[in-house]
Amino acid sequence: GLDAADALARAPQVARLAFGHLDFQVDAGMQCAPDEAELLPVRMALVLASRRGALAQPIDGVTVDTRDAATTTADTRRAQRMGFGAKLCIHPAQVACVHAVFAPTPEAVERARQVVQAMEAAQGGVCVLDGRMVDAPVLHLARQTLQRHAWALQRSAP
Repeated sequence: GLDAADALARAPQVARLAFGHLDFQVDAGMQCAPDEAELLPVRMALVLASRRGALAQPIDGVTVDTRDAATTTADTRRAQRMGFGAKLCIHPAQVACVHAVFAPTPEAVERARQVVQAMEAAQGGVCVLDGRMVDAPVLHLARQTLQRHAWALQRSAP
């Protein structure tokens, strides 16, 4: 699968890639440390294949410890930092942790709104907000934050 990641990402009807990291470890004969640092190159390969294939961000594999919210949260934060857009859960207790990580904080939402407003005031040109440059990539990240916030609000709606 890893060798064909680009072909899979470009295949018709494929919406998203997911990393079955436990299966991968077995297949490769790996014994990963708890932080799974050995899998970082594979995770990045899936993120990049997803991008090249114009897919949604990939889904990271499970956290096997169903009772340790801190581990689930840490694993999910790593996945988000690397460019994953979701994480598989194997226990209902993990869902809230995953949702909390992928939902932007109120501070991040406010900052994203400020970035959008600053770029609108600059009529799309590069500007400075609180001493930091704001340009098209920063605006794009801000819009992604606001989109994740909207999704989080939808999840919490009755």
